Amino acid sequence: MTKLSHNNEAEVERRLIEVLGGKGYNQWNYRPDLKSEEDLWNNLRQKLTQNNLSEIGEHPITDKEFDMIKTDLLLKTKTPFDAAKWLKGGENGIARITIERENTALGPMSLMLYSNRDIGGGGISTYEVVHQISKQKTHVDDRDRRFDVTLLINGLPIVQIELKQASAKDGVFQAFNQIKKYAEEGMYRGNIFSTLQLFVVSNEQTTRYFANAMPKNMHRKFLFSWRTTDNHKVENLYEFVKQVLNIPDAHRLIADYTIVSEDQDNKTLMVLQPYQIHAIQALYKSAMQHKSGFVWHATGSGKTLTSFVSTKLLAQKPGIDRTIMLIDRKDLDNQTTSEFTKFASEYNTGISSGNARSNSLIVGTGSAKELSSTLLSDANTNAVVITTRQKLESALRHAGR
Repeated sequence: MTKLSHNNEAEVERRLIEVLGGKGYNQWNYRPDLKSEEDLWNNLRQKLTQNNLSEIGEHPITDKEFDMIKTDLLLKTKTPFDAAKWLKGGENGIARITIERENTALGPMSLMLYSNRDIGGGGISTYEVVHQISKQKTHVDDRDRRFDVTLLINGLPIVQIELKQASAKDGVFQAFNQIKKYAEEGMYRGNIFSTLQLFVVSNEQTTRYFANAMPKNMHRKFLFSWRTTDNHKVENLYEFVKQVLNIPDAHRLIADYTIVSEDQDNKTLMVLQPYQIHAIQALYKSAMQHKSGFVWHATGSGKTLTSFVSTKLLAQKPGIDRTIMLIDRKDLDNQTTSEFTKFASEYNTGISSGNARSNSLIVGTGSAKELSSTLLSDANTNAVVITTRQKLESALRHAGR
């Protein structure tokens, strides 16, 4: 356990940055030279150039072209849900922006900004930490702000950490209220911080995390504490950083364990709780070893969400030919298909049939014959097929004829 000895926020911040950049468990590159929103935009421009040399060619991105990129980025990240859906990148896991070049003879340019597949570096992903970024007020009656610590992936703000000193009464909730106030002031919309996915609040001795949301949907009940696989709560800020915000786990938390849920007009970015993440990881590990097992969750603890993420990750794994979600009751067939489709909104094709949306990840089946055709089709290799035990038995008999 890391000893608590810092009496003011500046000391907590200094120690946090030190731990984030520490060798052995974190590889965040400290960037003290980045102090303003303009600095962040310029840094993003450099990352864009480095990661898209073949697409850009011999003609560097012009100022007008970068303004077009900024405009498109802000259009894609109007809300935390929109930002998350774009960052997830659909089937290939790459968030792109495509613009027409200023010199039209060069044709369009499709740029990679963020990848959910390249986790841990070595490809296009880079990891940086900045602090005390100044943010000008958006309204006359508001105040200029400074954000404590922000984590950048490929130059995009992804995680923000708000700190309070250990002696602050209800320090975690003070930090949460401060973030909510910033959100109400529009500090996370219409600017480079609109890509934020996760917040961490801490007073050194108590630490919580929660998904970004519109201000009206920010509630204390969504603040989660981290727990180890043997259910020990991790309250200390620096232990939390080592276990959760290390590379590659921080990137994987955003890529694999945040969910964009879309149900009619209710669009939400969610982050899983530790017991769900540990269960999914254990299931995935067993599947890779060709072992079986079971996951036990209490009523109301998110069993459907856990099973959805588990099957999605398995379906995306190279070498896995088919992923089937088997339901033991007929009345849960359509319900599960509907719930899974809601959680997989980044895979929506935009095609609808009645009230049902077509989804490239989730495949429901109406009959045993249809299920048999689905299982034999090359088109559904990376999809999650949802069906009942009875329907699967019939389909296997049909396929054996």
